[in-house]
Amino acid sequence: MLLAIGSAVCIPARAVAQNKTQNVASAQRGASLTPAEVMKKVVAPIASSSNVQASFIASAGGHNVSGTLKSSDAKFAVTTPESSVWFDGKTMWTANHATKETTITVPDAAEIAATNPLAYIRNYNSDYRLFFSKRKTPEGKWLVLLNPKKGGTGVKAVEVTVDKASFTPERLIIRKDDDSVIQINITKLSHNVTAGPSDFVYPAAKYSSYEVVDLR
Repeated sequence: MLLAIGSAVCIPARAVAQNKTQNVASAQRGASLTPAEVMKKVVAPIASSSNVQASFIASAGGHNVSGTLKSSDAKFAVTTPESSVWFDGKTMWTANHATKETTITVPDAAEIAATNPLAYIRNYNSDYRLFFSKRKTPEGKWLVLLNPKKGGTGVKAVEVTVDKASFTPERLIIRKDDDSVIQINITKLSHNVTAGPSDFVYPAAKYSSYEVVDLR
């Protein structure tokens, strides 16, 4: 998967704790907004856009990779120099450009989130309990902590940096169950970009020289 590339920066392990003290601190850090209200404002323009495109840099284990993500509801496509992924809402195609191999799968929710960082943001309300992070908050930002409601997701916590003026998500720090950490910096987020159904389906003709491994 695109983002399963090791460990990098750290979220303190205690950041995943849930307690009353943190709830009080959350209200204080958020001024007049709760973590849920912040995330609602983050998601609103994404949910109302016909298509969203994000440029990002993913960092883990001393390795950085830049790429673009195009998303339309549950569908998405991710392109990096190393691999490309297409998901039409049911089937995922992952093309490894080094090995010239394309793998076809029917991913679960955890696999989708590991490939599409916007899935954490889109599903904040259904899948996570929300807090403000205990870490020192940069000026003009919110640090919203997403703790999974259920186990088995492979993720302990996701910290989202949000710009207070625009409510734009700028960074995701994802701590996985094995304590490896992935950082996603969103360098540009555009709404209502042009996209059609074919953008989210594997272009087999373009990659006709790739070996196809069907794992469905």
